[in-house]
Amino acid sequence: MVSSIDDIKIVEHANVSEWKQLVKLVKKHEGWIVANEDYDTWIRSFGAENFNLIIAFDKATGKQLLGAVAIAFANADGPAEDGLVTVGMFFVVPECRKMGLGSKLFEIGLADKRYHGINKGLNGVAAMSEKYADRYGFNKYTQSAFAVVEVLPTDLKLNFPSDSNIQIGVPTVENLDQLIQYDIKQSQSIPRPGYLKEMITSNTSLTRIAHEADEIVGFGRIRAAIAGNLAIGPLYAKSPEVAKQLLARLMKDFANSAQYTTINFYPLFNNVTFWKLLTALTDGKFKVHAPLYTQFTLKAPEINSRTIYSITDHAMSVY
Repeated sequence: MVSSIDDIKIVEHANVSEWKQLVKLVKKHEGWIVANEDYDTWIRSFGAENFNLIIAFDKATGKQLLGAVAIAFANADGPAEDGLVTVGMFFVVPECRKMGLGSKLFEIGLADKRYHGINKGLNGVAAMSEKYADRYGFNKYTQSAFAVVEVLPTDLKLNFPSDSNIQIGVPTVENLDQLIQYDIKQSQSIPRPGYLKEMITSNTSLTRIAHEADEIVGFGRIRAAIAGNLAIGPLYAKSPEVAKQLLARLMKDFANSAQYTTINFYPLFNNVTFWKLLTALTDGKFKVHAPLYTQFTLKAPEINSRTIYSITDHAMSVY
């Protein structure tokens, strides 16, 4: 039985087996939509030296996982103004809260000297948002919070005709530069070529891109998470018509998508078009969870909320 922080061992650069333990815990206690494959995705996206999964264990057993935080350093080799340190998967089991473990994990995670002067970002739940701002300086907010929205596959009505003006296809590495530029325009954030390349070449998710003539007008990804959940994100679209055509294609092309328990979106609260579209596609049958706030230490990007129908994910990505 852990009675104080002295009974806890903290390990940096934890392995995939420990990650899988964490995935089960955060699903059980927090309901987060994450996948066992996310660990490898982030390692390949950022590089092993730029992704640090920090795990807390019970010293006595060496096995019982008690808490964690994950730190990713994007564009670590570029100029400081193009770098971004993201904090995610910050979690402590309920019985170990209020003993300083969360603060210890957070401080270890951000102790790397390379992070000095680099913008840092995270997604905070309402109960923690003020603490992140006051204690750790995450006091620059994007203009809108976002939600985690659950939809039952049977409630999502996608039986509408295709639009001949919108061509939906498979993104390729050969066209990655064009996709990178499109991605930057949506969030006014730093380039993330490694992350995008991993998205479009992954064997565990599926991506589709929408064009009108030669212009990219939408991009979407669907992936399976733990416990039979599907996650849609990112979902970027020039218009609601592009968004629904992309969504229909993603659901059609992803194997056995109708057999999953829920479909999850991460929409911005101020994207009125998304909420109107989702209401129309589901007859209003969806569940909205409490807001999450995207917070930064130096500067919050001015995101194009009209085109962002779902952010990339809520666990590690802040854009």
